[in-house]
Amino acid sequence: MTVNWLWPVFIGVIGSTASHSADIVVQTPLGSLVGVNEGSYHVFRGIRYVEAPGRFEAASPRKAWNGTLSAQKFGDACFFGGRVKGVEGLSEDCLFANVWAPPHPTSNMPVVVFIHGGGFLFGTGADPRYWGDNFVTDPSTPVVYVTLNYRMGILGFYSGEAGANVGFQDQQMALRWVRDNIESFGGNPEQVTLSGQSAGAMSVQVHLVAPGSRGLFHRAFMASTVGLHYRNLTENKAFVDSAAHGVGCFGLFRDQVSCMRKKKASVLDAAAVVSGYLFHLQSSCNECDNLLPWTPVVDGVVIPQPPLDMIRQGEHARVPVVVSTVRNESLAFVPGILHGITDIKRGYDLAMGVLFRDNAATVKAHYAAAPDSAGMNLTTRFALAVTDTLFTCYGRYIARLLAADSPTYLSTFMHAPSADADPMNGALDPSCEKGATCHAGDLNWIIPNSAEMRNLTKLTYTPQEAALAVKYSSAVRIFAQGVDKVTERYWLRYSAKADESLLWSTSGSREPLMISDKTSGYHNDHCNMLESLGFPLGPWRVQDTTTILL
Repeated sequence: MTVNWLWPVFIGVIGSTASHSADIVVQTPLGSLVGVNEGSYHVFRGIRYVEAPGRFEAASPRKAWNGTLSAQKFGDACFFGGRVKGVEGLSEDCLFANVWAPPHPTSNMPVVVFIHGGGFLFGTGADPRYWGDNFVTDPSTPVVYVTLNYRMGILGFYSGEAGANVGFQDQQMALRWVRDNIESFGGNPEQVTLSGQSAGAMSVQVHLVAPGSRGLFHRAFMASTVGLHYRNLTENKAFVDSAAHGVGCFGLFRDQVSCMRKKKASVLDAAAVVSGYLFHLQSSCNECDNLLPWTPVVDGVVIPQPPLDMIRQGEHARVPVVVSTVRNESLAFVPGILHGITDIKRGYDLAMGVLFRDNAATVKAHYAAAPDSAGMNLTTRFALAVTDTLFTCYGRYIARLLAADSPTYLSTFMHAPSADADPMNGALDPSCEKGATCHAGDLNWIIPNSAEMRNLTKLTYTPQEAALAVKYSSAVRIFAQGVDKVTERYWLRYSAKADESLLWSTSGSREPLMISDKTSGYHNDHCNMLESLGFPLGPWRVQDTTTILL
């Protein structure tokens, strides 16, 4: 197995040793790409991994090309990803991958593919928080690192003629591109770790059960997967009709699809999100607890059954998995309006009733009496209940199921970022800068920031945080190396009987990383209470039937 790097093409003064002095060309099975030699790493930006599809159409594989194509600039972000520095703009022509590799490539390096979060509405693989500048530079744990864009929102999960999951199928196409091309960058297509955070972690969970994803990855890392309901086609049709009517598209299905294809993407964006939330507020729908307007859909084909059902039934990929959450997930995750009303008892009762329904009184009584939550104000108490329900206890439940078949590692990121290390969450909730560890608060440690990344993200580390970023990202790469005996020196293998997991912080004492501690029964009392109420049949919505309404 060889690495198909071609001799660098110098564009500066001949003999210059400064960084940014050379392009780097790689020969893939489809054709040549020219990337950038940044000195400590090589990066290939804006690689088309499929042919550009039409709206609501499934993408087709990338065709071969003649000559050498540039891979030196990031491609457009997908609607409705939000504008990011360094990215040209927003477009429906947005299906690009980005590859980072060590500066002295070898063959057979493990591959880490990262899927960004953003509620299936926002984000891009070109976001500087996700760059691999520092992730690939440790020679002791060399990896090839890949980020990607996929279609989101109504453009990714509208029930069109190609089905309801073209956005999720984009992710599958990117994984197939990695399988077929990553060897050219030094990566091993038989040693791929699929990772993601938030909606990206939800995507990883769906890939674990999707038949079309089988064999495309060999390990999985889920950071803050969310315990939400995935609509089936019948449920999604009502939702889609609401969104279509919001942009003035009525009539029979084919007329509706034709009408939606003629609308500007910006019109679809605004109407689809607003009408989606109005649909939830106005309907007595059983799936309202999914909280997100657009997610992958249980269509009976791409996603045969609800993902949690399939995991319970053992119909998932038997691969090693890390299930990770952060300590205060929902302080920046719960919609801002709830922060304004939950300290008012009537608002608190309403919010608890929406999430916990008939069990609200029991749940409120539990958290009012529990030692760690009795003294909290109502907003913080509600946030704890949401964190337990949608993240911590959901993660424990998944870990228990997965651990029955394959190595599984459960952990909680406990470190509270300093004031400048998590500026995004701090803008959403001041407590995220004052002792809390909020949703996505682990990203800057999973993916350590380079100076160039920090110049765009505006975050800074304390010396202790910088050391934590080195050690935590090392643990992620060691997991990707694929040697379970080595992995278990850094991650604690989970078993339901012991219920042991890791707590990661700057003050941990566990060897050899000195940043994690072992704990037993983390939030055990809260999780046991929720499960005693049948919560796999609550917001997590495990179904008792395998029939999908088409």
